[in-house]
This record gives sequence, C-alpha cells and structure tokens, in this order.
Amino acid sequence: EVQEKAWFRSILIKRSNTLSEIQLSTLIFIASGALSFLSAPLFSLALIPIARRIGAIDVPRDKRRMHDRPIARIGGVAIYLAFLLGGALFSALCRPLFSNSTEMLLRALAIGGGVIVTGGLADDIFSLSPWQKIIYQLLAAASAAACGIRLSSGAIGSVGFILLSVLLSNAFNLIDGLDGLCSGVSASCLIA
Repeated sequence: EVQEKAWFRSILIKRSNTLSEIQLSTLIFIASGALSFLSAPLFSLALIPIARRIGAIDVPRDKRRMHDRPIARIGGVAIYLAFLLGGALFSALCRPLFSNSTEMLLRALAIGGGVIVTGGLADDIFSLSPWQKIIYQLLAAASAAACGIRLSSGAIGSVGFILLSVLLSNAFNLIDGLDGLCSGVSASCLIA
C-alpha cells in the first residue's frame, strides 16, 4: 500500500506540480458525483421493464397521487446503483490519498444502503407493515454501525447512530407524499 501511494503521488502530483492532493481528491470527488448523477437516470430507464415484470408499479387510485398513469416504484434501486458506481470510482482513484476511514465510510454506506434498498424493494412489491419496515431500517443502521459509523466512541455512540438513522429514515418517508418534496428537502439538508 505504501508503494501504491508513492506511485500514485509520483504519477499524478509530482509530475504535474499543479495539483495538490486536496485539489486532486476534489476533482475525483466531483467526477464521481457527476458519474452518479448522470448514471441514475440511465439506471432508472433500464429498471422500468423489471419493475413491470415484478409488479413494482404505482397505479394512481386516489387524488393524492401526482401522476395520472402507472409508474415504476423502484427508483431507489437506480439511485443506489448510481451511488455504488460513483463510490467505486472514488474509492479506486482516491485509495492512495486517504486513510482507511474513507473506505470504511463507503463500505458502511454500501452495506447499510443495500439493506435499505432491499427492504424498500420488498416494500414496493409486497407492501410491508410498519413494523417490518422498522426491522429492516434497524438492520441497515446496525450494519453501518458495525462497519464503524457512530455518533461518538463506544456503545452509546453506536446506539445513538442507529436510533437517529431510523428516526431520520421515517421522517423522510413521511414527507415523501409529493413528487420531489423528499428529494428537495434532502438536497437542502445536504447543502446546509
């Protein structure tokens, strides 16, 4: 790993002398985000036939729905796949620049996100009860905590992270009634 870091730095930093490690990692971060942003709609389009085949379709039956025709309900899978693609690019290119904590964070997000996406997909197909949703949210948060994500050191930090994760998951789920509302609030939280 030390040789890998030295080689990477000599190729990308010492030869160019124009980019610092921070500038380089920022460029890689932006490229990874752009890859995720651009690939999410492509994954969405690719998943529409699968959604029809497995019955993950939202049919507007009441006035609460914003759409007037059936639409696929598995957009979270597309977003997750786009995240994995961008995260893989970021991890592969930035591995020599960062400590193991960055890789630990990506691993925790991938595993915890995978549990959430699996539970969400099951909910889209089978309409899970609230208690079943809480169980998969707890599993997702616990798996991220097991990867090392916590609010502070020790067991209290892990339990706090798990409870906060489940609370926020449900808070965002409650505001997800209108198209774009949850994503708008999420983007506002990210920017703030």
